[in-house]
Amino acid sequence: MDVTNDDYIRLLSALLPPGPAWSARDPAIAGAAPSLTRVHQRADALMRELDPRTTTELINRWERLCG
Repeated sequence: MDVTNDDYIRLLSALLPPGPAWSARDPAIAGAAPSLTRVHQRADALMRELDPRTTTELINRWERLCG
């Protein structure tokens, strides 16, 4: 599933409590979004590696394990 920084900004903004203390455009949220996006994309890539039919990065490990 492809996610973008905007997706994470929207998700993080939705978690904020209502009121004037937080803005949906808070720089902390915009700063955290790229890191969370990279982690999400990396997790998606690793999920594809779990299946030996779709692996590329872990092919050597699969070959050692399965012969």
